[in-house]
Amino acid sequence: MNGRTHYRDRGLGEALRELEVPEHREAFFAELEAQLAEQGGKTFRLPRPFTRRTGIVALAGAAAAFVLGLALAQVRDGSGVAEAAAVRSQVMRTLSGTQSVRGRLVYRALDARAGKVVTARYSFAADGRGDFRLTNANGTEDLAYDAAAGVERAITTSASIGSGRFYAERTGLAPGAPDEGPSEFLLDRELGALVRALAASREPRVQDVTYHGHPAWRLDVRVEPNSLEPDIDRITVTVDKRSGFPVHVVSSLRGRFRSELTLTELVVDKPLGVGEFTVRFPANPEILRTDAGFTHDGLQHAAAVVGYRPLVPRTIPAGFRLAIVAVARKTSTTGPGGSNPPSRNVVSLAYRRGLDQFTVTTRLRTEGLWRDPFAVEGLALPGEHVRLAGGAFGGARAAVVLDPRTIPHIWAVTDRLVLTISGDLTRAQLLAVADGVR
Repeated sequence: MNGRTHYRDRGLGEALRELEVPEHREAFFAELEAQLAEQGGKTFRLPRPFTRRTGIVALAGAAAAFVLGLALAQVRDGSGVAEAAAVRSQVMRTLSGTQSVRGRLVYRALDARAGKVVTARYSFAADGRGDFRLTNANGTEDLAYDAAAGVERAITTSASIGSGRFYAERTGLAPGAPDEGPSEFLLDRELGALVRALAASREPRVQDVTYHGHPAWRLDVRVEPNSLEPDIDRITVTVDKRSGFPVHVVSSLRGRFRSELTLTELVVDKPLGVGEFTVRFPANPEILRTDAGFTHDGLQHAAAVVGYRPLVPRTIPAGFRLAIVAVARKTSTTGPGGSNPPSRNVVSLAYRRGLDQFTVTTRLRTEGLWRDPFAVEGLALPGEHVRLAGGAFGGARAAVVLDPRTIPHIWAVTDRLVLTISGDLTRAQLLAVADGVR
């Protein structure tokens, strides 16, 4: 993979994803997990680490995400709590108070197949509505996402046609996981949420350092690599104390370099230009168009689409507001390898607070075995089993998953519906929102 081809053969990929593929038999994944357990002494169940990935953009986002919210729990060094309150306070202000950010990034990554390190340079912008823009420094790639419309447009260079331009438009995107949403982004709210889970399950080392003449925190974190395709097992993040943003992220596997991300020229809460989140195509281009199945509308129209009254949380953390209502009669399957039963009559509600977001989804429980909708093959990340105390799902068994390799989430299944809540929430907040869904 390199900076020129991070949308490699996207048209083919989208077409393949649209094909009807026979379901695995119900016992398939249980048998697979048993075989993996014999080989590695582990059971591989949970979860899906993030939403869709798109090359270098997504990899950079995965690395940077480990810092946002990292110190929302006990953060220790060798002698005790190391500035946990200061880190927590700064990161909270960054996530909830920032309405726009733009800057530049340089991402270096090991191309394992070629045995060399490749480099990509981008400019980026994002806002509190969930919109984002990412542009390659050499002008060959440009991507913009309009959160309110659920539309992503991209111009890139296809690996199969060399220097020729490739145009793609994805519509009907869900506002958040576990359904098909926009390509992952460097400061994506779901990636930011990831590290709150990290704080719940790890004790990263924190040091006071100086980075390019500015005071900073350096956080050193160990993570479990994917057992099927080992990726990383250690991340070192440098956070600017003043802004609360990551400025340098290095990942490694067994002590060997895997990737490095550097952020520069960060501008926070300054006006963004008109058309900042618009990618314009030339006249009469050939465009690959795909539709994920969601329409963005108000709650009052949702019932007519999905056939049941939308369930809405009555308890939400302070400062959040309902920003997007999206519904789909049919959309992509979820779970490890897309192994869950078909997703039908889905309601997806996105709540935002600055760069924070959490998403509440409900869908019909169709016939078949349901696994964690966020799960990914190769990660042994079992959740905490609880019983919900109130609301429409009161009494239902649920799983709370807080781990550095996935977005924090809770999910539950009743005889009629499947519920998911995910995003920038703590364990207590996830449970409170779930208990308030009515």
